[in-house]
Amino acid sequence: MLSIQVDRRTSYDAYFQMQNAIVAAYRRLRTELAVRRFGRPLEQCSPQERDALAMVFPQRISEAVPTTEEGGQP
Repeated sequence: MLSIQVDRRTSYDAYFQMQNAIVAAYRRLRTELAVRRFGRPLEQCSPQERDALAMVFPQRISEAVPTTEEGGQP
């Protein structure tokens, strides 16, 4: 599981860029495994193969309560 905690001053743009980077990283990991395991990229895998890859690299992201400027809890 990946845990994320942001500062309340973080812009929505920065937050969504971070989320997109995380999703892209999971996709990259799954694609690399798909090529090794099934001999083809993720986009060409069957739904069952995609499910198997998701079990190896489950996309679980936990979002902690944002911090304040001083770095503590709100």
